[in-house]
Amino acid sequence: CIDPSEPFQCPQSKRSIALQFICDGHAGDCPDNLDENEETCIAVAKNIDSFATKLQISFDDIAHFRNVIEKIHDGRLEEIPVCVQ
Repeated sequence: CIDPSEPFQCPQSKRSIALQFICDGHAGDCPDNLDENEETCIAVAKNIDSFATKLQISFDDIAHFRNVIEKIHDGRLEEIPVCVQ
């Protein structure tokens, strides 16, 4: 289980940023703008439905995953259920 409240570690740096700042079009979040590079943004922009279809994920799970991603993007991390082990 990935904890969505964990920050994004800027590549080649000790700096971390919140997940909602990845590929947000704002330069300067990570040194050398590595959070805005093409490879990172392509991964962020992938369509969730095509990803889920390839993995044969149910529509209910897709809806749940989309909801979690939207909360991460909007910075509403407190609304995401905490992983229990």
